[in-house]
Amino acid sequence: MPEHLWCLVLAGGDGTRLASVTRAADGVVIPKQYCRLTGGRSLLEQTLDRADRLATRARTVTVVTRAHQRWWSRQLVGRPTDNVVVQDENRGTAAGLLIPILHILHRDPDAQIVVLPSDHHFGNEDVIHATLHRAIASSRAAPTELVVLGIRPEGPESGYGWIVPTHAVNGKAAPVDRFVEKPERDHAEALMASGALWSPFILVGMAKAFRDVAAAAVPELVRRIEDCVAAHRIDRHYPTCQLEDLDFSRDVLGRSAAHLRVMAVPHCGWSDVGTPDRLKACLRTLPEAARRRARQASLPGVRALV
Repeated sequence: MPEHLWCLVLAGGDGTRLASVTRAADGVVIPKQYCRLTGGRSLLEQTLDRADRLATRARTVTVVTRAHQRWWSRQLVGRPTDNVVVQDENRGTAAGLLIPILHILHRDPDAQIVVLPSDHHFGNEDVIHATLHRAIASSRAAPTELVVLGIRPEGPESGYGWIVPTHAVNGKAAPVDRFVEKPERDHAEALMASGALWSPFILVGMAKAFRDVAAAAVPELVRRIEDCVAAHRIDRHYPTCQLEDLDFSRDVLGRSAAHLRVMAVPHCGWSDVGTPDRLKACLRTLPEAARRRARQASLPGVRALV
């Protein structure tokens, strides 16, 4: 495995849109990344398996929320505790991403980082693995740019962010014209017709590139985080500093198209399983053995959808 390749697994979300499905028998809502929704391992465990194919466990950092400790403490057994970054509260995706990235940069100035959300499902892991390898190579070839992965849309979805390339995307990374966050349906139809892609928020880039792109877009936030990193021991807890609540897609990527390239993922059975309808559609695509396991799930809401 490349010496300076790191994976950053994002597992701090609450998964509130899927709460009707992930509510346990005792009434507690379990964040979806900790649930076994698709008949096997949890979404977080699937993501960690994905990361293990790219980087060593010593170079895999996972961001979690303290309130979820009852779930992540079990699923991160055997992982280096120094690589578990615990946030006390949600401070927005910009801080949620940049704090661990700047921690990694502090530890390894030559780090290259693959950002992996932990609450998505991939039907074909080999396809996403091969695409990530191409994105890693593309990032090394252009170390000042970030590579974002794009999913070819199956419909004019207004609940996703969209990536608009400057020209048709083939097997190589293409320049990005702009990002569009959760457009109205009419706009989404036009984006789909133009060749735009869904954004699964999977990113690849040098740690320095993440830092520089963010510093140009949200300089005050980066300055505050760097001050915190310099003043605190680099450990598993978020710095106790005041940080503005900003969105990484909107406030960083949306202002940085000139430094971004998009790489399309071939069909791989991707789903964000973000709503009951999307989870139900995902479950329909599973092999029968996986569907049987899902029907035996401990969560009543999952059993009802299979």
